[in-house]
Amino acid sequence: MAFVKFPKDGDISKAEYSVSLKPENGGTTFRFYYTLDGELREMDY
Repeated sequence: MAFVKFPKDGDISKAEYSVSLKPENGGTTFRFYYTLDGELREMDY
């Protein structure tokens, strides 16, 4: 699943997109957060 998140204050420079990878048979979900220009901001699992 992926989505784009925009801050409530409207500052587009803080917008980011998130990609979540979840195994079909359960297990650890990996989440990656990127700036709109493709720079990795955070990884969570």
